[in-house]
Amino acid sequence: MTTAPEILIELLAAAPAVSALVSDRISVGWRERGDDLPCIIVDASSIEPDAATWISGAASLLICESTVECLASSHSSSDAIAEAVVAALASASGTSDGKGYSIAAHRGPTETDAEPDGSVVVTYSIETTLYMEP
Repeated sequence: MTTAPEILIELLAAAPAVSALVSDRISVGWRERGDDLPCIIVDASSIEPDAATWISGAASLLICESTVECLASSHSSSDAIAEAVVAALASASGTSDGKGYSIAAHRGPTETDAEPDGSVVVTYSIETTLYMEP
C-alpha cells in the first residue's frame, strides 16, 4: 500500500514548477545539516481513521496530516517553492494502489534558522490533509 508521504512525493516530483525549483531534492522526515538547498521535506504527523465511522468498527477514510517543509537560503526562494507546492497539492485527487484520495493544503508558518557557517535556512511550511480510502 502506498503511504501518504509517498503520494505527496509523487505529486510534487511530477509537478514541473516544483521540479524546476528543487530538482529531485524531495525527501521524507529530515535533512542533514549542510545538504544542498533548496529542498523539500515531507513529514507525516498523524494517520487516523475517520472518527465517525471508526466507532462503528469500520473506517471509511484515513485522514493523514502532514507538513511539507520548503527549505531555501532566502525568503523569496522558499516562498516560491511554497507557492509551487500549494499549487501542486491543493485540491489534488486521484488513485493510488486502487484507493481514492484527495488532498487539502494551505500555507503554515515560516521559520528562519542560522547555520554554523553563518548562512540561513528559511522554511515555509505547507500543512496538508490527505483523505484516503482505507
